[in-house]
Amino acid sequence: MYSLKVEKLTCSRCVTKINNALKSVDDSAEIVIDLALSQLQITTNASLEAVRASLLNMGYPTTVL
Repeated sequence: MYSLKVEKLTCSRCVTKINNALKSVDDSAEIVIDLALSQLQITTNASLEAVRASLLNMGYPTTVL
């Protein structure tokens, strides 16, 4: 499981876009997003680098927690 702080995570539309992006990397990923804290937790078979790259490509830089 990876925990990330996600910059520019400000609305429910962002949550939907992030969920879709991460599911495209691993459709069996389990994703929990906390909009108030701008954080997410993901349990996935994908690498941390793939997860972070997917979010960065969408304009959401991340920091590993």
